[in-house]
Amino acid sequence: MTPLLIDTATLLRLQLERWELPEDELPRDSFVIESLVLYDWVILDGPSVAYNRQFLNWTADLDDGVEIFTPDAAERARLYRRIAEMFESVADSEIRPGAELLPVSELGGDDMPSYPWTMVIAELDRYPESGPVLSEIKNRVHGRAYRVAQLTTLATLMRLFHYLALQQTVGANLLLDRQKAPDQDVPRYGFTSSIMENFTGEVRARYAQRRRRWLGESVPELPVPALSRYVSSVAQERGWSLGRAVTWLREQPEVVSYRAGMTELVGRLQAGDAAGADEIFVELDGAAERWSARLGAPAARRRVPVTLALPLVEAMVPLPVPRLRRTPGEKLLLLIDVLLSTE
Repeated sequence: MTPLLIDTATLLRLQLERWELPEDELPRDSFVIESLVLYDWVILDGPSVAYNRQFLNWTADLDDGVEIFTPDAAERARLYRRIAEMFESVADSEIRPGAELLPVSELGGDDMPSYPWTMVIAELDRYPESGPVLSEIKNRVHGRAYRVAQLTTLATLMRLFHYLALQQTVGANLLLDRQKAPDQDVPRYGFTSSIMENFTGEVRARYAQRRRRWLGESVPELPVPALSRYVSSVAQERGWSLGRAVTWLREQPEVVSYRAGMTELVGRLQAGDAAGADEIFVELDGAAERWSARLGAPAARRRVPVTLALPLVEAMVPLPVPRLRRTPGEKLLLLIDVLLSTE
């Protein structure tokens, strides 16, 4: 799977140091939580994470699949040259006052409506490699009576160009803050959204049908995607922040298994192996049909009788035995089983 670069402003907006997100926020940003949990390889922007460490303490516990990337001097020079080229290509008429301002500061961590222009300049001044960007900014600003809103928009543009240039450097998909790019196509982990929505939706629909039949009442809608709801429930039950729940969940065997299953599914599709991909679809179809018979029905786990030698007693006890070789469909279903257990 291609890695995912996540804009720091998005992480700050989520405030994952909190213990829970309000229900009205979970649906809107659930794709970010989904990405943080499921992507094998996530890349974060090292300098802006460092500036905002007090708001991102949970990132210190992330596994090796999350890279906090800090470019060296040569990489910074290449980034700044690319940013300067992007600045040069933008016409003055496209830099307008009144543009959307970021709600948080990527470059300072203070509670401001946006990162200040002076901080952007101060950051650039720290590195001799930033000369091309500073020159281009001064060419734009010198002799013009830019209003504060325009200057802030320039700062926002610089951060946008920074992520676009960084994306090229690390070769990743890019998840930008929605106020930098409100119309972007959000990168998803494989076909997770479709699989989760279809599978859990079918199980819930059958449950709602039975409930109406027997009780004559409708079931409240559950608009929050299953994975985000599960992260929130783990945080509340364990007294953790949402960020800690995310870092814990990334390492759980069901999530690791899910990522492996998704990799196999994507690999079959990319190889044009329609028959191989259809085997997975058939398995998911069959599981959805079986699980629809009982909401949250657990995945079948093989058990064998084992004799335990205990002091003065010998007992035959059935113990679950892990299946070391699983089909791609089973690998996907392990996580879905866990998520449906919280319905």
